[in-house]
Amino acid sequence: MSALHVLRGATAVLTYAVPGFLAAADWTWKLPANVEVSQAKVEICPYLYGKEWAYALEIDDGPKLVINVAQPLLAKQQFTDAPPGVSGGKPMPFVGGVAIMVLRVGGNGTLLSWDDLRKLNELGWGVISHSYFHKGRTWGNPPEILSAEQIRHDLFWSQWIIASELGEAPTHFVYPNGYTDYAQYLGEFGMYSGTRVGGSSVRFPYAPEAKHLDTTRNYLDGGVWTESGKGEPMWSFPKEPGPAAGEFIIDFTHGIGDPGTDSYARWEQRLGNIGQMYGAAGKDNVWCAPSGEIFNYVNARMKARVSLADGQLSVSLSDEIPGSPLTIKLTGISGDLGEVPAGTTVYRQGDVAWVTTPTIGKRGARIPGPAVKRIYAGKVESVSLPEPAKIAAVRIKQFGKPADGYELKLSAVTPDGNSVSLVDDSEKKLPALWGNWHLFGPVPLRDGLPARSIEIHPDRSLTDMEIWVVDEKQ
Repeated sequence: MSALHVLRGATAVLTYAVPGFLAAADWTWKLPANVEVSQAKVEICPYLYGKEWAYALEIDDGPKLVINVAQPLLAKQQFTDAPPGVSGGKPMPFVGGVAIMVLRVGGNGTLLSWDDLRKLNELGWGVISHSYFHKGRTWGNPPEILSAEQIRHDLFWSQWIIASELGEAPTHFVYPNGYTDYAQYLGEFGMYSGTRVGGSSVRFPYAPEAKHLDTTRNYLDGGVWTESGKGEPMWSFPKEPGPAAGEFIIDFTHGIGDPGTDSYARWEQRLGNIGQMYGAAGKDNVWCAPSGEIFNYVNARMKARVSLADGQLSVSLSDEIPGSPLTIKLTGISGDLGEVPAGTTVYRQGDVAWVTTPTIGKRGARIPGPAVKRIYAGKVESVSLPEPAKIAAVRIKQFGKPADGYELKLSAVTPDGNSVSLVDDSEKKLPALWGNWHLFGPVPLRDGLPARSIEIHPDRSLTDMEIWVVDEKQ
């Protein structure tokens, strides 16, 4: 048994073509001449690193406790980047994903900020779209049914703002209030998977009947866990012999309590059992990752082309889907593989090798236009633009109760001096809110509004403002 990690110097090519239907991302490795592959079998493993099943934890609504409590708790458990049964793997921490409502990010001290989310990204956590406004529901009296325009408006801004802050937009979605009317529009915004409690899909994403846009997850909020699950730490988790090959298990909660609470103790035991039995300390057959990364791998594996010919290992991935690393299993090879391409990890056991590539293709979701960018972030005041631009939206943060009788007045002043309101009559009276980012503007439902300035009547409850314009250079 041996392991080779990210050695540089061997011949490898990683390319990404201009977006288009026929474009593809390609990865190749020219093997040393002494390696015999004429009788070799090549296949892409069902999960990264050759693992047998996958696990993800989703925490909804972006609470601060994700970075203060959940991240260090999960990091206590580890798996390795080696296939099950192969020693010498690099230890990797358990990580999860946080589903954010964009209007609440950084709203107050109980919520994650963009800096927090960037730090979580660095630690291997994923950021999941949970919509901008968190609207829509089929329950209640009356229910809140959204139009196609409302859903597209929400998805456009949630994706663009996340991408602007974090460098890429999510490819995975958590339905607000379980409202699945979003599903038919997700693909337009580069998202190919979605989860909710009570989803209709089986937990085997490669099964013919799998529905990636309606994947279920275990409901593990404290009240539900103690009432329905009797507080059993492993409630809703497969009993021994454990998860089946190919299974993908997603746990979900709105929060994990601080150390010393019953909630923390349950999660500590649940995660500890998973780590001890299926992580590095046990079978080491689990891949723990953000749910979006797992779905991206599944989609990439189903659509990738892999070949081993004339001593060259090649993988091609359609540009239509988000990029992903892939683990290729080579069976029946002989000879010394030599140096490994940059960013690639190889494990070898006898005549079998597992090759994990770098990300093939472009990470994150592709978002439809028009492209937008933020040109102002500061206090709430009237602003003259450096040069005329097409206003896409204005975001305003509210923290507190408006002054009695206050009505929001927000306008764009066009280059010829006309004042055009950005606020509908129904939006002028603001309720008391404690950390919400209002969003007003025409894009994407209408064209950007040419303007030379933004005029606003401030209020004590309005603390911050952003101006977004159409990015004409993209």
